[in-house]
Amino acid sequence: MTTKETRRSLEWLIRSSGHHAVSFDSARRYLDEFGEHHCPDCIIIDVVMPEMGGMQLHGILNGRSPNLPVIFITGLHDERLRERARRLRCEGFFTKPLDTAALMAAVDRAVGALSSS
Repeated sequence: MTTKETRRSLEWLIRSSGHHAVSFDSARRYLDEFGEHHCPDCIIIDVVMPEMGGMQLHGILNGRSPNLPVIFITGLHDERLRERARRLRCEGFFTKPLDTAALMAAVDRAVGALSSS
């Protein structure tokens, strides 16, 4: 499955679960289109993306909105990345191929925690 197909499949999955979803082909495009004026309920970030990695994007977003729930996904099976994500207090860290049920449970937890605060 291509990156574009994966992104579209995730967008469809999230929408089919009753959430609003928008996807972007790069961190830079997300930042350019939404800038500082968009505050999603949750964001799913691929660790490896063109131009800017997911951890770098997380750092930018955390500076703007420190309580934004973040879920990382990656094709890399690297325990150091998993540990780094855990230290960043992410809502979830998933390797591809994705366990979509576990991913959606993490999305639901993140959105639910946000709405209850």
